[in-house]
Amino acid sequence: MLLLSDLHFGDGSRTDLFARQDGDLVSLLEHWRDQVQGIVFLGDTMDLPQAWSLRRIRTAHPKIWTALRRLAGECRLVFARGNHDWSVDYDALFPGATCCEVVLFGPAALAWHGHQVDLMMKPSAGNAWLKTRVHATLERLAGCRLVPPLERYDSPANRVALALTTLWAHGELTAARVLERAGRPRRAAALEARVRYLARSFIGDPADIFGASYRQVLGAEVDTVVCGHSHLPGVVRTDRGRYVNTGSWACGSRTYALWEDGAFRVLDLDTGQEIGDADYAGLLEPTGPEDLFRWWHRHHKGLLRFDLTD
Repeated sequence: MLLLSDLHFGDGSRTDLFARQDGDLVSLLEHWRDQVQGIVFLGDTMDLPQAWSLRRIRTAHPKIWTALRRLAGECRLVFARGNHDWSVDYDALFPGATCCEVVLFGPAALAWHGHQVDLMMKPSAGNAWLKTRVHATLERLAGCRLVPPLERYDSPANRVALALTTLWAHGELTAARVLERAGRPRRAAALEARVRYLARSFIGDPADIFGASYRQVLGAEVDTVVCGHSHLPGVVRTDRGRYVNTGSWACGSRTYALWEDGAFRVLDLDTGQEIGDADYAGLLEPTGPEDLFRWWHRHHKGLLRFDLTD
């Protein structure tokens, strides 16, 4: 199986994360079509919050649209939904394709987008769809990605966004202490959980997807979880099982995964190299609010200047 995630087909504007890689993606799909049992897209294939409509996406990426319609009739084509394409009816758009939320590989390997364990964006989270749309709108206005870690998405607008986020986190912790004293421990715990979530993102586990997958999914019944969502590719072996992230085709990254003989590999399209766990070193360690503020004090040099070398 060929697996891709977070392609983020947009409207062709400067905030279209996929940009103009249409020919390269079509070539990859054609190359693997007859060598694998099927092609699986693990969510955020279409970026509706960015593009606003499928018509705009189709207009911006006609070559890809045509290729997907053809492939849906020639091979097994599966679309799992993500938080940017919850409402897309892939079955109707590409007759012959299958649309779902979870794909199973054998008895104990689960593949999905990954937002299902995202504290802020999982389907059960309040206003998750609205949060996604607001975030996409802010990125459109800023003309760049507004997410941590800053080492990967360094820009003036993102520096401002992360500075405001850090100030907000201080306020959340202050509110949590007040709520604790007022006899509302559950509400206080929820605020602290949001700050821990931010801390994980700052130190290199965007949206805490790796950490949450390790804590909540891997275990006795699932020995492998495959996802995207965080855009951080890698294959990590833990004491609970394997974590596989297919990465993305956004902001210069072009990675994909292969499932062959019961094993998953993640590869970089441009270098041909296999991607391991280098970007996940140390991320199994517990993270607390102090990690967020420690990161800030270590890297921030005043006036929104950062030293990101260490």
